[in-house]
Amino acid sequence: MKHPDGIEISKLLDNELNIERGKKVNDHIAECNECRTLYEEYKNTKIKFREIEPPQLLFVRINESILNDKNQLLNLFWRFALNLTIIVIFVFSFILSLHQGKLHFNKETAFSNEQIGDEFILNISSYPEGSLSGVVFNIDK
Repeated sequence: MKHPDGIEISKLLDNELNIERGKKVNDHIAECNECRTLYEEYKNTKIKFREIEPPQLLFVRINESILNDKNQLLNLFWRFALNLTIIVIFVFSFILSLHQGKLHFNKETAFSNEQIGDEFILNISSYPEGSLSGVVFNIDK
């Protein structure tokens, strides 16, 4: 068997290797002085880290950082919601103003068409009879 790398030895210490691979690495470490030395170094380092307690201030800082991240995310959400509301109101009012303008235009156009029709009839009646005999008029009502 070739020498296991440091990651594999670390996984062996953490019981993260499957049974078959763990047995092969253990057998190799039992036979190989170089790998056994590396294994012992990793094991001692792991024991030293277990003995060190992290300072309480570290947990406070981590919690503050998490809360700040949550607050920033919440602020971002509310800004997005406010901007979206403003856009929806703007679009709604724009569409409403277009609709009202169209209604106003239709009323003005209808009034103008009636006026034009009346003026047209008045103007035609002023021509002598038979002078417009070749002209065809389509008046839709």
